[in-house]
Amino acid sequence: MAHYPTLTYSTFKVQANGLPPELRVLPPLDTALPPAHDFELEEKVVRDYADSQAAAEKLAAQEASRIATATPVEAAESVSSCITDGVDSLTLDPEKKKKLSSMKEMTKGDEKTCISYLDSYSWDLQRAVQEYFTK
Repeated sequence: MAHYPTLTYSTFKVQANGLPPELRVLPPLDTALPPAHDFELEEKVVRDYADSQAAAEKLAAQEASRIATATPVEAAESVSSCITDGVDSLTLDPEKKKKLSSMKEMTKGDEKTCISYLDSYSWDLQRAVQEYFTK
């Protein structure tokens, strides 16, 4: 029974004339069955994802609450900072730093505003500068 672990504790009724016609006996397997899969890693990934989603929802609720109680100017600044959070000149590659420097020089705008425009237009310097002066 080593080859058929699911049949280990099964019982069969054998009639006097042999096995019932609906029951077929197969020869033993030549190879052992693969070991049962351990889903620990998959379960951990699902738990971590659920935890990150819950944390993101909590953070979004806190930010929404803060914006709801803020003045219109504070709310606009908060939304603008959400767009550029995590993007600063220290984390940019050399090409993006060069574009940021060029935009700051052309527009005389602050770093955060320039990053926001460049990021909004996929770091297309011409479009970002054009939109900056359009608005």
